[in-house]
Amino acid sequence: MAIDELADEMDVDGVAIGVTAYYPTGGPEAGPYPVVTLAHGFNLPPTQYTSYATRLASHGYVVLNVDHAGYIFGTVDHVANAKQVLAALDWAAEHPVLGDISDVSNVGATGHSLGGKISVLAAMYDARVKASLTLDPVDGANMCPNMQACPDASAMLPIAIPLGFLGETLDTAGFMACAPAAEISRPSTPRRARPRCRSRSTAPIT
Repeated sequence: MAIDELADEMDVDGVAIGVTAYYPTGGPEAGPYPVVTLAHGFNLPPTQYTSYATRLASHGYVVLNVDHAGYIFGTVDHVANAKQVLAALDWAAEHPVLGDISDVSNVGATGHSLGGKISVLAAMYDARVKASLTLDPVDGANMCPNMQACPDASAMLPIAIPLGFLGETLDTAGFMACAPAAEISRPSTPRRARPRCRSRSTAPIT
């Protein structure tokens, strides 16, 4: 399926948040297409996930790769990050190109590491999110000012939509984005390139 992309900036509570949309431009169906929000890991650029976004778009999804403010020199607020990701749904619904092809009532949320936690929070906060599948999610609160800004997402599970966790679990050990042990041990991946997270039981898939 042919795809295209466009980039823009949103104002979310006075914070400029970048978003790049990847969307189908041709194929067996004209849309509207279900929407997937994509949240990057802590201190990682959204461009690192371009291949994920384009792959999803090629299978008939509008993918919103959101540059939420999850960076080491920014204000640490996971609740605000989740709202920044959700703001992309309103942005897409009102966009002159995306509005007619985006089914923002049928949304999946995905993300990596910190972005995994943010995606789960987004699913809790907005009924438009119908499922969440996360990659190496880390349920941490490093450098957080308080638990109101960075709630314990694990303690809030299960919720009433399907959730899936791939790789690492909702762990609290990750300061930086982490990878499962199997990836760390591959010869092609330098052992120090990505920190290994401490494992624990996977939260239930509901």
